Amino acid sequence: MTQEPDAPLTQARAVHPALAFGIGAVIALVGLAPWLGTGARMPLQNLWATEAMPDDMPLVLLPLSNYYAVSAAALLVIGAAIAGTVVAIVRARGLSMSVSATLAGLLVVQVAALAQSALALAGGLGDESRARLYLWVLIAAVLLAMGLGVLVLLGIASRRPVPATLAIAAAAVALGTWLSEALVLVMPGGTGGPVIVWQFAEWLPAIVTGVAVGWCGVRTLGRTVASLAAVALIWVGPAALVALFYGLGSRIYLQNPEELVPAMKQAFQMALGSVGHGPQRLAITMGVAALSWLALAGWSRMRTAREGAPAESADAP
Repeated sequence: MTQEPDAPLTQARAVHPALAFGIGAVIALVGLAPWLGTGARMPLQNLWATEAMPDDMPLVLLPLSNYYAVSAAALLVIGAAIAGTVVAIVRARGLSMSVSATLAGLLVVQVAALAQSALALAGGLGDESRARLYLWVLIAAVLLAMGLGVLVLLGIASRRPVPATLAIAAAAVALGTWLSEALVLVMPGGTGGPVIVWQFAEWLPAIVTGVAVGWCGVRTLGRTVASLAAVALIWVGPAALVALFYGLGSRIYLQNPEELVPAMKQAFQMALGSVGHGPQRLAITMGVAALSWLALAGWSRMRTAREGAPAESADAP
């Protein structure tokens, strides 16, 4: 008798799987928005079979190109991070939301975007083996980015300190690229907008990671390892992206593979240092982590004091 009234209430507190699927699909489009907002014309290709102007290139949902490899990965990973965040927020509010349904909606759109873009690229490339290798390398890179996105979504949605902190740090590495692409669209004059906005976008990944590290803390071995890994990731990750962009974005190095690795290594080392603001990212991450930890500890003490006050007054004679 007492269980019957609770059944409708339990169902009402669950997000329908179809709705979760739709949310995942919409969020996938949000992740792709910085690219779609540009007009979604395929970047010019070095191995295109015919001479073409930018406006002659086909419309694609993903920018498949060695010059846009970093950007394409960021579009996919940030979409997954947003989806994981939505699931975590919904669950924190006491509702049940299917992670698998949300993930399915996200992947359906992302896989469809990859398939459409790959077919468009394949239709314009030449028939030589080098062009086919180029196509499959780009497809493999996108699939790797999707795989990372899956891990990011699952980690954030879990709301557990260790996987969530690592997932947030991984997403934060991609956040800088995604924000730069988005700001070019929304800022008047593109990169000519207010400097403070671009600086905020540059340092936001370190701030986000710092908050996650402060929340995770170092109370256990697992949390300590996760916090240290997150700090290392926000330092090394952007430098690795700079090196990757530097190497893949150069026709000279791609045509001379023996020079590619040394060039990327040099770019990576420079990006780790002050030239790439590596020490600044570390300082901001650690500073925000310390402030976040202190704020959370203070809030926890205040909450404990508030909850304990009535009990103490009730025990008073």
